[in-house]
Amino acid sequence: MYNFKACYAAFFCSKCQDSFSELPISIPSDKLDLLFIEIIEAYNFKKIDKYYFFEAIFELNDRQTYTHKLLNNEIRKRIDSILCNLWNTDNFDDVDNITYFIISFGLEKCFELAKESLIIKKDMDKKIRKVIEETIEEIGGNLLNPFHDW
Repeated sequence: MYNFKACYAAFFCSKCQDSFSELPISIPSDKLDLLFIEIIEAYNFKKIDKYYFFEAIFELNDRQTYTHKLLNNEIRKRIDSILCNLWNTDNFDDVDNITYFIISFGLEKCFELAKESLIIKKDMDKKIRKVIEETIEEIGGNLLNPFHDW
């Protein structure tokens, strides 16, 4: 059994940016929910920037996958809202990260925003357009169930 308290403290240590990868791969879903909420709150209160938020959500998503459960609906909606506000079709890395999360978490608002971007922004960079189009194709009709092809 791992020491969740020590793990949790390491995860949010501002001097330990690498601590995400040190989290155990298997975390009970209730503890994982707490970590998601903590990182969402840290971002909302501007304690972390978007890059740290992306990194944290990426690592937590890895752990979420091992629970074989869908992300808590309220947490999913909160992440969806934050990522919609961060959507920026002028930045490849932002689009690449957010489309990954759209697929992983089944983010409805971001998915609609991505689709609308293809229509609204005609002069979008070709690489960014391709990432969005590939995301739409990969999701198909299975947005809300990221585990559909397992």
